[in-house]
Amino acid sequence: ETLISFIISQRSSIPKIKSCVNKLCELCGERITFEGRTYYSFPTPQKVSMLSEDDIRSTGVGYRAPYILRAAQAMINGELDEKLLDMSDTPSARKKLLSLYGVGDKVCDCVLLFSLGKYDLFPSDVWIKSVMQEEFDATDAKALGESQFGSYSGFAQQYLFYWRKYNNA
Repeated sequence: ETLISFIISQRSSIPKIKSCVNKLCELCGERITFEGRTYYSFPTPQKVSMLSEDDIRSTGVGYRAPYILRAAQAMINGELDEKLLDMSDTPSARKKLLSLYGVGDKVCDCVLLFSLGKYDLFPSDVWIKSVMQEEFDATDAKALGESQFGSYSGFAQQYLFYWRKYNNA
């Protein structure tokens, strides 16, 4: 779920990401009714892998459709194993995730940080680069963030992101 959600997030706004994730869930997730309301679970890799790129593209993900399909296929064919990633050290886990089609540094670091507790990572995007440049005079936000904040870089990154986006934008 985290991998596909962050693939969807590439060059996208939060409302657009939410919309695409919801449409993907509606397309092939399990229908759940609770207190008179209908919800859909996030689809399994098996369900996503049975879709065509056009099916996936119909959710609004655009060029990301083949990335999503290949990520689901990697999960079901054993090329990508969540348990092995979890047991791996951060550099090994990064190398494995970065080998996936459509997964770059930001998506990789976010997946490892938010789903596998690799707190030593400092995902860098335009918001983070901006705050690190302005507040720390950093030319390499990721490198400075990881050296400055160490084993809890991911927490610092989230605080900085939130601060920049909602209090100082």
